[in-house]
Amino acid sequence: MTATSAAPISRPAGRRAAWIAAAALAAAGLLAWWWTSASPAPRAAFVTEPVDRGPVEVSVTATGTVNPVTTVQVGTYVSGPILEIYVDFNSPVQQGQPVAKIDPRPFQVKVQQAEANLANAKARVAKARADLALKRLTFERNTTLRGR
Repeated sequence: MTATSAAPISRPAGRRAAWIAAAALAAAGLLAWWWTSASPAPRAAFVTEPVDRGPVEVSVTATGTVNPVTTVQVGTYVSGPILEIYVDFNSPVQQGQPVAKIDPRPFQVKVQQAEANLANAKARVAKARADLALKRLTFERNTTLRGR
């Protein structure tokens, strides 16, 4: 048999590591205790008032859908560029209340054009009447001259 040359286990080194671990745990525990006790949480301050009668204010926060009582389609007889808007989106309005102002200039141009066309037509009618009167006079003169 051969003799083994194994080194004996040193017990003092194992005990030493255990003491170091225990000291580290104790230091960690003390540090945790100091940390929690060093800055206590601020206590809530309570205000006391004498009991008194008065109105109760209640507020409710809720989510949901608001539905209108009535809805109305709003339309115009004409369309065009908008100059002014008198109400905001979803604003309540009354019947007959103006909602917006449409630019009147394109319509004024059309009115002026129609008035010019009317004046032109009246001038053509007057010219046709004058031509008719002249033709009648010429016809009567020719008839009179033939009769002689």
